[in-house]
Amino acid sequence: MDWDCQTDVLKSLKLLYNLQTRDEQEQGVTVYDNKQGFNAVDATFLTSVAEQLFVRGKGISERQYHWISVKLKKYSRQIDEYDLQTIVLPSTAIVYASEKKSDGLLYVDSKGFLRFSPNIHPSKQIKAHTFFWRNKTWKGSLTQGNINAVMRLFPNLTKESSVSLWEEKDAERVSLASFTEFLVESNNAFPYQIEAIRFLIKRHEAMLCLAPGLGKSLCAILAAKDICETTHSSRVLVISPLSLLRNWQQEIKKWTGDESVIWHQNTSPDAQWVITNYDTVRTRMTHEDPDSGKEPPAWKVNKDYGFDIVIIDESILIKNRKSQRTRAIKALSGQHKVVWMLSGSPTSKNYSDLWSQLNILDSKHFSAFWRFAENYCDVEQTKWGYQIHGNKKNAAAELHEDLEHIYYARTQKQVLPNLPDWIFDSFDIPMPKDQERVYGEMEETFVAQLTENDALLAPNILTQMLRLIQLASNPILVEGKDISAKWQAAIEMMQFVEKPVIIWTTFIETATRIRRQLEGKRFKVSELTGRTSKASRQNIVDSFQRGQTDVIVAHPAVGKFGFTLTKARTAIYLERSYNGDDYYQSLHRVRRIGTVSSPYIIHLLSTTSSGAQTIDHVIDRVLSYRKESSIRLTSGLVREILNG
Repeated sequence: MDWDCQTDVLKSLKLLYNLQTRDEQEQGVTVYDNKQGFNAVDATFLTSVAEQLFVRGKGISERQYHWISVKLKKYSRQIDEYDLQTIVLPSTAIVYASEKKSDGLLYVDSKGFLRFSPNIHPSKQIKAHTFFWRNKTWKGSLTQGNINAVMRLFPNLTKESSVSLWEEKDAERVSLASFTEFLVESNNAFPYQIEAIRFLIKRHEAMLCLAPGLGKSLCAILAAKDICETTHSSRVLVISPLSLLRNWQQEIKKWTGDESVIWHQNTSPDAQWVITNYDTVRTRMTHEDPDSGKEPPAWKVNKDYGFDIVIIDESILIKNRKSQRTRAIKALSGQHKVVWMLSGSPTSKNYSDLWSQLNILDSKHFSAFWRFAENYCDVEQTKWGYQIHGNKKNAAAELHEDLEHIYYARTQKQVLPNLPDWIFDSFDIPMPKDQERVYGEMEETFVAQLTENDALLAPNILTQMLRLIQLASNPILVEGKDISAKWQAAIEMMQFVEKPVIIWTTFIETATRIRRQLEGKRFKVSELTGRTSKASRQNIVDSFQRGQTDVIVAHPAVGKFGFTLTKARTAIYLERSYNGDDYYQSLHRVRRIGTVSSPYIIHLLSTTSSGAQTIDHVIDRVLSYRKESSIRLTSGLVREILNG
């Protein structure tokens, strides 16, 4: 293989294109783990150029050829397995020479900065990507994103070899520690997950955006573990929503075998893995400094907590650049060299939501909010100030190029060739002490009345079981105190899960109260229960399907038949009864023929403060079996689960 030979390069492109499956060729992506053809990052571009050359019979430009030769070098081992002499190129496979004058010279200076010396004027559009005019050239940070941006703005520039050499080195794959290799292999990690782990290890400031259910936490945990194994001393701080603290603890134990400590409203723990929530960072770890001389006042960290890696989960919660939460996270992150942000969907309205997250990762490059917004959003200046009306037409593709060095994202469609019907997740939510006390008293009475044999539960026991489900949800349902960590978790999750959302409840009173709380948070919410008039029900569903509603709070007895709710991206089961028909029918409301992505199904399960299982886990066990004959609700099963 001669990389200076144009024919060899084009033959290599045709070889790898032929190794792609027909589905991959048609979709312009890589979805199969057959270790052949293009990887997921390069597939779109290389497939497009290959089709231009070999299918449509059109030549390519010198610039396209340059990018092909740069990207194909990483496939040398795969290419060397074949004899290129057997590859026949069509006569139309040619590279057109550019007759245009060069737009300027792009090169890397002696201090490691990216420089662009323009031959055309004006060239000030480059300022939008944080370049500064120095010594008759534009100077910026040396990142792949900046290289992509400059080449897009000035397509006829001349790229010096110093840039190509840097790109080749930057594209080199990092090696995993032997312990990480073992974990990856033993847990059968998907290729895109391994790719994401390598990306995080290599990029110490990075954003990982995987669609729900694709394993964000797995990738971050194994990447952090790799660094810990390599340095032998790293400490990790995980910042997550309050509702996900226990889940992170379970995930760390599951994937690494390590113990972790949850830090919530108490003194700073001394452990390798520490998990905390956003409010603890704001109220315990940082403070607003009124003497900073800034307006608004700057935020400072209370002390050096000794962490080496900070993982910020569901980073969409810090999309508001002016909030105390965001400013506290920024103050804490500024003390650490390794900061990773995780999100299933980092934007809710438009791409300007990304700015505060990226500003925390790289405040020099992403220094000006409105400059970022004007790059990727439709911005109008009125007499009252600036207004954002949406995203620019080509913003998605440009963001993918410009953030290549800091942003790794994959959708379900990109990595799962056969989408599952649903993607399930269960989250254990510890009950507050007052709720745990009243629940525990009822559970003790309930268990005492169970028969010793393995008989089906009697009707009077099932009635008590329903009361126990109410207490595990919120004691207010039985005229007790209004206190529920599960309800708080559902409200909190609405801030970061993909919308539209359906929250399923067993009790109508729950639906009404949750609907009122969501309205207080300014969500567009509707209630669909037996109390909803029949005339209004279809209008509610139609509004949801048109994307005019953020969330429906629904009762399965009403929502399970007749209604199509396929616009739902997330379904949260706040409560479930032992009625399997209600549950299975409600699942099929959000998944029908033609659904283009797998709905994300969340089960919220109450536990005791020590993590002991509750009646929610009994219901979860029963409903996890698709066939009614597979498992029966017996006294033995209930006693087994509740007694651990």
